[in-house]
Amino acid sequence: MDIVRITTGLILAGVTLCVFAFAPFTVVYSYAAVVGLLGLWEWIKLSGIQGLGYQLIATAVIAVSIYMLELLANQQAAIGLAILLSVSVFWLVAFFLVLRYPVSAKLWRHRLPLKLFAGFIVFAGLWFGTLYLLAQPLDRYLILVVVSLVAFADTGAYFAGRRFGKRKLSPKVSPGKSWEGLVGGIILSTLIGVLLAAFVLNAQSPIWLGLLLSVPVALVSVVGDLTESMLKREAGCKDSSRLIPGHGGVLDRIDALVAGVPVFACVHFLATSLAVS
Repeated sequence: MDIVRITTGLILAGVTLCVFAFAPFTVVYSYAAVVGLLGLWEWIKLSGIQGLGYQLIATAVIAVSIYMLELLANQQAAIGLAILLSVSVFWLVAFFLVLRYPVSAKLWRHRLPLKLFAGFIVFAGLWFGTLYLLAQPLDRYLILVVVSLVAFADTGAYFAGRRFGKRKLSPKVSPGKSWEGLVGGIILSTLIGVLLAAFVLNAQSPIWLGLLLSVPVALVSVVGDLTESMLKREAGCKDSSRLIPGHGGVLDRIDALVAGVPVFACVHFLATSLAVS
């Protein structure tokens, strides 16, 4: 048992819970921005840019580009929605790239601009998804809901994979993941989603809303995890960095969330729009 890993994990979980549940919104936005910037820097590092200075410049350029998009979205809300929809499509494409790895790597392996553009899409989706959720009536509670869905999807996949896993999901990317584990993660995440919809979101149709929110989030969270694993394999790295003792890097901890948050936000928007109409 790794005491450092467990201790660090508990501290991170406690800090994150306290920030999103109780901290002022300026702290919430600042915390989300710092986590996103660190994850973006690690993505850029895995993409193949050498030298800390060049990595920081690339991080700044992409971060400023995302901020400029945010300014435009403040003037025209449709831009933010278009970004969330585009990011959802990106994760669908990423799923097929993961399933076809290493054959699919020929499409992007030596194309640094393409990998950087993918990083822009991924972290723009994470930021805009976070902004959307924090702008809703339940604001910070929606963040905690999506974090819970992702966490339980991972937990369900782990135990179902250990007990029933036989058919590998993507053996060349992550040999430990199985189709049976994926199904187990979806089932547990869906059960939690129904409960959260009934008691936290206070929806009139909790079963319908819980299913609608949890299934795509559980699916795409696995894709986010596998996409980062694919990048690390190409980079020859075990971890995205060594920023977190016992856990590797920030991206190692949020790889499922970078996919889950924008898809959750997109589905939430569509669900609430249908409910209003």
